[in-house]
Amino acid sequence: MRVTESSAGTALDPGQVGTTDVGLVAIKNLNTYGDLHVDINYVTSWFTDLIIPPGGLNVITPNVTNNTNGEGSYQSVPKCKTPQAAGAANRTIDTINSNGTLTFTSGHAPFVHDCLIVKDGGGGSDTSTYIVKLSAADTGILYELDGTTVKDITSGWNNLAHAYTTTLQLTPFVDLRYILTEE
Repeated sequence: MRVTESSAGTALDPGQVGTTDVGLVAIKNLNTYGDLHVDINYVTSWFTDLIIPPGGLNVITPNVTNNTNGEGSYQSVPKCKTPQAAGAANRTIDTINSNGTLTFTSGHAPFVHDCLIVKDGGGGSDTSTYIVKLSAADTGILYELDGTTVKDITSGWNNLAHAYTTTLQLTPFVDLRYILTEE
C-alpha cells in the first residue's frame, strides 16, 4: 500500500474482517528514507500515536471498544500518513548521471524521503512519473516505479547539459505492508 496523504491519513483496509472484530495489526514501513506516522484510534482529527522509521515494523492493537472522550466512535483500523508536506513544485536539478544520481539545485530537495517525481516544466521530453529516494540534502537516486530499477534519465530531461531548465514536482510517500488479524 502506498500512502501520499499528509494531513488526515489513509485508513488501512480491513478486508473481510468485521469492523468490530479487528485484532492485532502489524505494520512495516518499506521506505528507505522517511518515517510513517500512525494514528491508532482516529476520531475526528489526526494525532500521531506511533512513528515507524524506515524499515521498521510494529504490532499494535487498535482501541476500538472504549470511547472515553465523547467524540464519537473510534476508527476501527489505524490510519497512516507521511509526515511531509503534500508536495513540492518547481524543484530544479543541477546534475543528472546515467547511474540515476540526481543533484538538486541547492535547497531544492525539501526533505529526506522517498518521493514520486515528475517533470512539470522546462526542457526535456520525458513526462513519466518515477521514484526518487532523497538520501541526503539535495541528492537522490532515480528509480522506475518498481522502486528497484535505477532510471537513466540523462536524455529524457533535457540532455544533462541543461538540467537546470527542467522543473520537477515531488510528492513524498510511504510504502507499507500490513497484516490485520481478527479477534
